[in-house]
Amino acid sequence: MAESPNFLRTVYPYASFPRLVLEPGIAHPIWITDTTLRDGQQGAGPFAKEHMVAVYRFLHRLGGPKGIVRQTEMFVQLQEDRRAIEACIELGLPFPKVVGWVRPNEADLVWAKRLGLSEVGVLMSVSDNHIYRKLRKDRKSVRETYRRSVVQALEMGLDVSLHLEDVTRSDVYDFLVPFLQEVRRLQDEAGKPVGVRLCDTLGLGVPLDRTPLPRGVPALVRMTLEEVGLSSEQLEWHGHNDFHMAHANALAAWASGCSGVNGTFFGIGERAGNTPIDALVLAYIGLKGDEDGMEPGVLSEAAAYFQGTMEVSIPGRYPLFGKEALRTKAGIHAYGMLNDEETYSAFDTHALLGLKPSVTVSKTSGVSGLAQWINAHFGLEGDLCLTKETKEVREVFRAIKESYEAGRVLDYQDSEVLEMVEVHAPGLYRRLTGLQQDGRVVTGDIDSQPGGRDGANERD
Repeated sequence: MAESPNFLRTVYPYASFPRLVLEPGIAHPIWITDTTLRDGQQGAGPFAKEHMVAVYRFLHRLGGPKGIVRQTEMFVQLQEDRRAIEACIELGLPFPKVVGWVRPNEADLVWAKRLGLSEVGVLMSVSDNHIYRKLRKDRKSVRETYRRSVVQALEMGLDVSLHLEDVTRSDVYDFLVPFLQEVRRLQDEAGKPVGVRLCDTLGLGVPLDRTPLPRGVPALVRMTLEEVGLSSEQLEWHGHNDFHMAHANALAAWASGCSGVNGTFFGIGERAGNTPIDALVLAYIGLKGDEDGMEPGVLSEAAAYFQGTMEVSIPGRYPLFGKEALRTKAGIHAYGMLNDEETYSAFDTHALLGLKPSVTVSKTSGVSGLAQWINAHFGLEGDLCLTKETKEVREVFRAIKESYEAGRVLDYQDSEVLEMVEVHAPGLYRRLTGLQQDGRVVTGDIDSQPGGRDGANERD
């Protein structure tokens, strides 16, 4: 019986993003919300009005016609943010809904109403660390302040979401649950649901099901559903990445019954940042099994805009969109990519995100790495591709290898590799540049591509 490969296409379709299978699956609706223009701006800003409007447009396109990116929140306290709010509302886009981020005071609520917003997220610090140390108050007084703010917002006709700051350090049963039960009575009296955002302000949440309150994300979600009696659609998770848990906690919140998960473009935000929206988009597609109308390719455009126009740095090794994220300098990896790109790619990054895997030529990249670099730089495909056996490739590689034997330590810059090709394989260089000039291949801009760097060597 002939052996046939099993590429596990039901989980790794390659032409689409990897599937994220849960058993049982998620029965409640899920969506994404954004805080790039609020928490993200706190960590990477301040942003100019035109930048905020551009980010809003990216969010609209990313979320698609179904509005998978449902909301974005913005400050109402500062003039520049208020101008941006007005400019975003004037666009008349159905999604994402612009939500005002306010403190629990009447002045902020008045500003939100004056700006024409229909919903506010109200900051409510719920841990004793914040109540006693930051606010210098006690539980009774802050609870009354929060209650009054909810009543005022509802009386103004605003939709309200409670942003429960530092919930993973809160006293759940002596403060949080009684307060939420009181809020539930207020919403029942008003006949309008009140949203609740669980804010893991210091990134202390843990995604494991056996972790107890207040750190356990599944336990927190179940508490609000079962003991307070809120619905999945009323719940939202907001996480930080101080302990490398932001994305894992977001997935745990979704899986445990929370409909909304909040994040920022490329995880920007205070301290270690927030849950990355780009990661949430890929996870959403994986959970749903299709893109559901979203445009994930917008993420690449947004990455270029953030780094270029907005001058917001994305770390080199940031997944997918960092400059090094899709690069390799390991010879054995380059050899695998040269034979079939899927060997070291989980999905078709070029077709889906416009990002092509590439190679850094180094002392460990081998002749296969050089061949892969030349193919990528000159846009060679199919029968035009060079291999590790190509005579001119080996001649260039020999010169590179000799440079390391002579004492070179640093990796080669792409411009240096191109110069080595021109000097040591002039015929090949003229032929490939001629193909470009004739329009038969498309130049691959290696310097603009992401890529990753790993360990094993190929010695040719």
